[in-house]
Amino acid sequence: MSVDLAKLEEPTLALLAGISKESGVEHFQIFEHSVNVDRFLEYLTKLRTANGEAKVAIFMDNLSAHTSDRAKAAMREHGFRMIYNVPYSPEYNPIELVFSQVKANFKAHRARKFMGLT
Repeated sequence: MSVDLAKLEEPTLALLAGISKESGVEHFQIFEHSVNVDRFLEYLTKLRTANGEAKVAIFMDNLSAHTSDRAKAAMREHGFRMIYNVPYSPEYNPIELVFSQVKANFKAHRARKFMGLT
C-alpha cells in the first residue's frame, strides 16, 4: 500500500469565533498558522465592526495573544468585557463545543480526501 503524502499536507489553520445564545456562531475568522497578537487584534476590530455598539463580553483562554498588554488595551478601547477562563480548563469554555464540531467535520473531510472518496 502506498500513501500519497501530498494529500496529507494540509495548511495549519487557526479559528477565532464568537457565539451568542441568540444566534449561535456570531463571527468567525480563519487564519493560516497560529493566532498571535496581531491576528487577535485584527479579529477584535472585525468583531466590533460586526456588532456595532452592542455590548460584547469575550470569554477566552489564557493564550498569550489574549492576555498581552496590547490585546487588553484593544479590548478596553473597543468596550469589550474581558472574561478569562480558568487555566487549562477548555471544558468550561462554550466555544470548545463549536470547535469540536468543526474539527470533527474537518477530519471526516480529510479522511474522505485521503481515501480518494472526494
